[in-house]
Amino acid sequence: MLILKWDKFHIFARISKSTFSSSSRRRGVSQGGDAVASDMCPDPGIPENGKRTGLDFRYFIRIYVCRYFYLVVPRTCGSNLHGPSGIITSPNYPVQYEDNAHCVWVITTLDPEKVIKLAFEEFELERGYDTLTVGDAGKVGDTRTVLYVLTGSSVPDLIVSMSNQMWLHLQSDDSIGSLGFKAVYQEIEKGGCGDPGVPSYGKRTGSSFLHGDSLTFECQAAFELMGERMITCQQNNQWSGNKPSCVFSCFFNFTTPSGIILSPNYPEEYGNNMNCVWLIISEPGSRIHLIFNDFDVE
Repeated sequence: MLILKWDKFHIFARISKSTFSSSSRRRGVSQGGDAVASDMCPDPGIPENGKRTGLDFRYFIRIYVCRYFYLVVPRTCGSNLHGPSGIITSPNYPVQYEDNAHCVWVITTLDPEKVIKLAFEEFELERGYDTLTVGDAGKVGDTRTVLYVLTGSSVPDLIVSMSNQMWLHLQSDDSIGSLGFKAVYQEIEKGGCGDPGVPSYGKRTGSSFLHGDSLTFECQAAFELMGERMITCQQNNQWSGNKPSCVFSCFFNFTTPSGIILSPNYPEEYGNNMNCVWLIISEPGSRIHLIFNDFDVE
């Protein structure tokens, strides 16, 4: 019999491609939190019944040592959640989640006659390799109860359960993590699909979200509707289509005394190979005053 014992465990810090991308055309700005230098990792803390050597958090090897009779194991994640509402985030959010993560959250309503509405505020997983599976009641992982398998960087639309229980299962592979996700859950009455919201720079006709109800969307002038103009609440508690978005037109003539001009998809990245033209027309003899509030192009 061969017995192996470790008294030290090495953890390597690694730069994520999705976190530091040279191809990104826009940079976001966040409020609050602790400032971290671009060449440093955040303080990972000290494990219970263990110790850490070093206080420098720049990219290099960190050594953790556990006391005798204790083993170094991955940090657990996920939980059982109860209550009318709450927030779920991936491990370390808004910092990159860990490799080989297997996290399970089970949400159960306090009122068994209600269902669960899940709305994502942020979402970024390594496309095709890291996934978040959302299921309805039953056994976690049972393919018969799966509602959605989510991946990539597009923020998912509203998800509503059929029962008073919903589960989420985050799985990541052994390389290239991302920033993860933030979602808000809430108990709502049965027989509906929940409020899908109103797109930015748009408006909505209809205010009832019960089975069979329809909503119609349209955009402000100079914006184009991307997606379905009308969606209907179905018997499975899901809308027949995703909430549309309003994207600034690549060509438009402005004749009003004042207004705004946005790059397509602002404040997210604009697309490749774009050639947009905007014409501002004023009264004869007048001048046009143009002020930039934000500017970031490649």
